[in-house]
Amino acid sequence: MPAERAQPPLEGDALRAVVAKLRAWDPLVVDAIFDDLDRVLGDQTPPADQIDELSECLRGTLMQLVNIAVADPKFPPTEGMLREIARACGLRSEELPGDYWPAVGHLRRLATVTSDLLELMLIAQYIKDSE
Repeated sequence: MPAERAQPPLEGDALRAVVAKLRAWDPLVVDAIFDDLDRVLGDQTPPADQIDELSECLRGTLMQLVNIAVADPKFPPTEGMLREIARACGLRSEELPGDYWPAVGHLRRLATVTSDLLELMLIAQYIKDSE
């Protein structure tokens, strides 16, 4: 009896959609996150011309962390992670203030919740440090 002919799991548009998502994928680089956190929370206040860029970067990082934390129903996020995810969602929905110092404050809150969620996820081994 001959073997059944193998059927690919995806064809046409579905396969193109997967390839597009793979091409657009931005891997999580923990060292880069720490660099961004240092730019926001370090000794020097970020310059005004970097506020928008840093805000978008931290918002994207938070989205990645949240998605990783809730991705596997077999390993639901811890209570601490859920608290930080709620904080993250609240901050992500807020507009970046137009004035410099309020924008810096908002940016620092984004960085703090990013740092807190990242730390909890590293401890729980949802992600690995680059070391």
